[in-house]
Amino acid sequence: TTTQQAFTGESTPTRDALFAAYLHRVLQEDPVSISWAMKGILLGREDLHPLMSRIRDVPTLVIAGGADHVFDMGQSRSLAASIAGSEFVVLPGAGHLAPWETPRAVNAAIDTFLKRI
Repeated sequence: TTTQQAFTGESTPTRDALFAAYLHRVLQEDPVSISWAMKGILLGREDLHPLMSRIRDVPTLVIAGGADHVFDMGQSRSLAASIAGSEFVVLPGAGHLAPWETPRAVNAAIDTFLKRI
């Protein structure tokens, strides 16, 4: 479904019972209600670039799912670029819920980042 595609990527763990239960709950909601909620969230979202640009001298890792349909890759890159010295990592195939979809890849990215700081 469209709602499912919005939140999941190619690497979504469909065999993971906990993730499947969560996704099932989301998909049980009325699509029109979900659509209105998403529009409210996305259209009402404050531009965080000025706030993020105030982060200085703090090691920062920004992780994005390469198949995230909620946040455009350009938005994610732009947000990361607004944080001086931040590192930006894209997880191919992961959607909006990357830590849940690809926990090993997220943990590996964090481990690699932490070893460098």
